[in-house]
Amino acid sequence: MIQMTVIVLRKVDMMNKNVLVIGDLIIDKTYYVQVKRISPEAPVPTAELLEECPHISPGGAGFAAAFSSAQGNKTILCSSMPNKTASHLSYKYNISVLLVENISNNIIKTRFIDKESGYHMIRLDNDLLIKNIEITPDKVLSSIEPIIKGNSVDVCLLADYKKGFFNTNCRWHELIDYLSYNNIPTLLDTRMENIRHFMDNNKALNKNLWLKLNKKEAELVKYNLYGENSSWDMSKTPRLLITQGSQGLTMISEKGCAIIEVPIECSKGGAPDTTGCGDIFDISFLEGIIQFKDAKEAAKYAVKTASKYAWIPFKEKLCLA
Repeated sequence: MIQMTVIVLRKVDMMNKNVLVIGDLIIDKTYYVQVKRISPEAPVPTAELLEECPHISPGGAGFAAAFSSAQGNKTILCSSMPNKTASHLSYKYNISVLLVENISNNIIKTRFIDKESGYHMIRLDNDLLIKNIEITPDKVLSSIEPIIKGNSVDVCLLADYKKGFFNTNCRWHELIDYLSYNNIPTLLDTRMENIRHFMDNNKALNKNLWLKLNKKEAELVKYNLYGENSSWDMSKTPRLLITQGSQGLTMISEKGCAIIEVPIECSKGGAPDTTGCGDIFDISFLEGIIQFKDAKEAAKYAVKTASKYAWIPFKEKLCLA
């Protein structure tokens, strides 16, 4: 049975909560341009830069950590990056960095966005130019164990952007089991089409773990786990969050596995900028788990918060957090 809910945004008091973010650190570079005409050399837009320098901000797990810190949380980011980047995140965004691996270069996304329409013309990724990093669950566990034992973590976000931090040759259920054993509510946000390496012998998700996928990813997971003639009934998988874009969220409730739909209340005029909204949803959901002690209320709060920020340009999102 589908239950429709009305969203009422409450103020969440998260001051001085301890949030641990583990995953891929990405640097976002954004150029805003003005489209002038179609190029005479090829059927592509010709655009002029409106600013000489790009807007630079942390992306991926870095953006989630920066947003969490801007919300007033004590935030720890466990990732791999150059030492210089770690110092910058600590100084500018008040993030404590656990450096699992000191690498020479950052993973960078460079976007070119038409300022008038908000249309993303192209995104350039430098993944192939970055030397593969070798992160293992043991390395991550040794990094986070002192803060876990010191009771310095209230919630945890595993931010897997398929950028190499969560090496698919490793079975990451050891990390998830460790967080569960220490009663730390954890959200796994993954772009992976096969989540088997996050699971122990394909067992059901543990009581402290929520899994977030978008609709397309959920279908791919279904196929890769269970085959072409899949019989996976998502409604029997507790603590599963499936984002539906402008339609909101479908949540498989942990209470009786009821399917709950959380719609977005309304839209505004103009062009949305959804960059970073997935990370905002993740942090807001974990904030809601602490505040409301209820996943359904946390999901409603997260959808409302993410949809609000969808109408704010990416470069202003952290400033207004």
